[in-house]
Amino acid sequence: MNHFVEQPSQLIDDAWKRIGKPQRILLALSGGADSVALFSALLSLSQFSEICLACVHVDHGLRSTSQDDAQFCRLLCEKYHVPFYLKKVVLSGKGENEARQARYLAISSVYHEWHADVLALAHHGDDQAETVLLHLFRGCGMQGLCGIRELSQMAVNAGTALVLWRPLLHCTHHHLLQVAGNFSHGWCQDETNLQDRYLRNYLRNRLLPMIEERFPRAKQAICRTASILQDENALLESMVQSFIEQHVCLKPPVPWILYQPFAALHQSLQRRVLAHFLPAGTEYEHIEAVISMSEGETVNVPGDMRVKHCGTYLCLYNSRVMPQPLPTLHVQRAFGRTGDGKHQQALPAHLLKKCQLRFRNDGDIIHPFGMKGTRKLQDYLTDKKVPQPMRDHLPLLCADNRVIWVMGVGAGEEVRCAESEDTLLLTYNDRLPFEM
Repeated sequence: MNHFVEQPSQLIDDAWKRIGKPQRILLALSGGADSVALFSALLSLSQFSEICLACVHVDHGLRSTSQDDAQFCRLLCEKYHVPFYLKKVVLSGKGENEARQARYLAISSVYHEWHADVLALAHHGDDQAETVLLHLFRGCGMQGLCGIRELSQMAVNAGTALVLWRPLLHCTHHHLLQVAGNFSHGWCQDETNLQDRYLRNYLRNRLLPMIEERFPRAKQAICRTASILQDENALLESMVQSFIEQHVCLKPPVPWILYQPFAALHQSLQRRVLAHFLPAGTEYEHIEAVISMSEGETVNVPGDMRVKHCGTYLCLYNSRVMPQPLPTLHVQRAFGRTGDGKHQQALPAHLLKKCQLRFRNDGDIIHPFGMKGTRKLQDYLTDKKVPQPMRDHLPLLCADNRVIWVMGVGAGEEVRCAESEDTLLLTYNDRLPFEM
């Protein structure tokens, strides 16, 4: 017999210790056999630890028996003096995705009201096998084949996230039925689980049984593969995170990747870096198009964004995004210091009175320091190899249309100071678009 059936509380205890012994556990209790089995195991765990257990049930109102399920869950919790929360949601349609989103949004309110550490879910090995197959049939990489993680985070809405804990992923539904049966309280049956019009139900009721006729331990093999890939995926993700820390800026207004280090990566790691870099909704075709870009090319990606290969950088930008708020310059006496032209610049005190701080306009010109004559600002920035998407976000010190100092790039001839002049040192302390 499966070890979980003999000692379910021991396996839950091991999983609980593995994730750091969270004290306040909220269980999503549907009333089905799987969640009842997990309820039983968590009750056993609470007898030997200091955990606080509460349950939440979401009634979608999509089935005529849904009120019976809610009542079953309420009575079960009352019998064992477990706090119970019932949330009802109203759905405009009957889609699975809408129901799932509404369910987690409703649970989120209880999760934060009760100050839960984790939300315990009764997903099991059969769910894992189904998830891996769904991802495979739709097309995915290693991350999709990893399936469901035991511990993960889920963003519900802006600023709200749930910590999801799935301690039953190494248990089959068959064994959980035995656990729920041993609990003696029975469970609720969801008749929609028998309807093959839902894709997951089709896999569960028809496809997987046919596969297991020829491969009796297919589900366990799929789950084992997912577990192995999760370990390997964690290694690759650590490599990606290390690369991002060194060579990628994800900050607005123009996120960028240093191109040469990126080009040196294996293509599998390039895809992963881009998955972190590009907007939500980016598909495989977008990622492949960015990887194959030549210098000067632009690729449109979701979110009305573009990626431009600027030579040194791959820049992600939206041409309609306004520059960040103008910085504040720190002004002090120069005392002989000239500055580096990047974050510090000395100039005659009388000149500062004529200047304003702004971003670039059409018709801006500059007389580059140490050179003869003026140039259009856009030509000057091109010569300085400033990526085109970053140019609108460089703070400028200007006198009318004459640029005195392009912060981070260089200054105009006007900043030249005679030894006898009263000079000031301007310091720009904010980050520049091409800085980490």
